[in-house]
Amino acid sequence: MRLQNVMIWSMCAAALGVSAQVASAQQESVQPVHPSQKPFSLVFEKGLVRATIRDQPLSVVLDEFAARCQLNITVADGIDAPNVTAELNNERLGDALLRLLANYDVFYYYAGTGELPATLRAVWVYAKGTSSTVRPVPPEAWAGTKELVTGIGNTDPAVRERAYEALMSRPDRGSRDLVIGALRSSGERDDGLRERLLSRAVANGFPIAADVLADLARADSSEQIRWIALDALAQDSVAVKPAAEAALTDPSEAVRSRAKEIMAELGGAAARAATGSRGPEVQPHP
Repeated sequence: MRLQNVMIWSMCAAALGVSAQVASAQQESVQPVHPSQKPFSLVFEKGLVRATIRDQPLSVVLDEFAARCQLNITVADGIDAPNVTAELNNERLGDALLRLLANYDVFYYYAGTGELPATLRAVWVYAKGTSSTVRPVPPEAWAGTKELVTGIGNTDPAVRERAYEALMSRPDRGSRDLVIGALRSSGERDDGLRERLLSRAVANGFPIAADVLADLARADSSEQIRWIALDALAQDSVAVKPAAEAALTDPSEAVRSRAKEIMAELGGAAARAATGSRGPEVQPHP
């Protein structure tokens, strides 16, 4: 009898063990799977930013900031940006962006409306150490590129000029191409406006390729533009020589005169280089 009781107890214990295992397995199978935390969340309220950013491309982060915070953000071409990871807790918009863009040159544009305080309206991002030639521009600077394209199509030359000036300050290739198109007269027919734009571009270090300057110096309809382009090319001792040679027969006396000066400077530099290569002259012994 005792043996039978022991066997019954063992069988019950085994059954209970199996039942416990089954119950445990069933419990594990219905456990909710906790979703992974979002890699990127952004809240912008009352001028303050709360964000969780984990390993996100900088372009994605800045696009989201632009959309949520009603900003125009322009990023220079060719920036090699590592992914961004950051935690922002109720930080002011400008401070938050400054943290994210600590390794870049950054320009902010603040503007106010009526009696309201100025707020951040536009941001320009350049590779570190590359923006020393950037200059402030009129209020058109914070406008979107589409708005500026509309501006350069305006019938008022003053409106077009302000739009071109704003485009000059932008680091992206599309904005630069619009300015170059205007200088080439493909996008702008007002010679006076083109002359002012070219003069301002050269003075401010706006990047204009040597072949563009050479084309302007050789064939532009404006005497002033041909002179400015030729003068700007004088900084490039290789590209300027064929342009100066062609300009020796330019219909403008001022352009021909500048071409002669450049050719003389090139000749003098070549003579000095040749003298230096021969070494100092030695007087013969009597």
